[in-house]
Amino acid sequence: MSPFEAAQTQKKRLRRRFRDRRDGLGDGAAAEASAAVCRQLGEAQALDSVASLAGYMARGNEIDIRAFLADCLERGVRVALPRVVGPGKMEFCRIGGFDELEPGSFGIEEPTGPATSIDGIDAFLVPGLAFDRRGHRLGFGMGYYDRALPPKGQALAIGIAHHWQLVDEELPVEAHDRAMDQVVTDRELHFAPADELPSQE
Repeated sequence: MSPFEAAQTQKKRLRRRFRDRRDGLGDGAAAEASAAVCRQLGEAQALDSVASLAGYMARGNEIDIRAFLADCLERGVRVALPRVVGPGKMEFCRIGGFDELEPGSFGIEEPTGPATSIDGIDAFLVPGLAFDRRGHRLGFGMGYYDRALPPKGQALAIGIAHHWQLVDEELPVEAHDRAMDQVVTDRELHFAPADELPSQE
């Protein structure tokens, strides 16, 4: 088995493990964790000076950051959300409110307005199935965020997770995987050590 095949096999096994645990959460537990993450985001110093950020709309028992995004809109922060435009490809569109969304790919609400350049986005809030303490992310296997996010150093990338989705074990990583700068959970704000992150070249 090649290193690529080994990484893919391990990722598939891990995705099943974390997806099953997430899907098994009760509504109350998911809502409580989401509220705690929104409080953490509101206190994150790295976001104090952000003029424009990209969020996401939660699906199922993912951490729901809608309350934080609503607060950002009220404070005049420019907020963008993703929209799938093809296999493995998505774009970000600025919104003025949640009433501008409609059901889109995978049953997730998506913006209907024109796309905005990612060059003007200061920070991206990124969902995932798991993150490790080096900042590596286990995504959903379709590569949307790995393709859409700018390279490290151009914008802040913050992983959003339940506390049990931030693991001490090292997740499998490939050259195209975009590492996070920080990970925010319902229990902590974790800074990924920059000197341990692989090159994104």
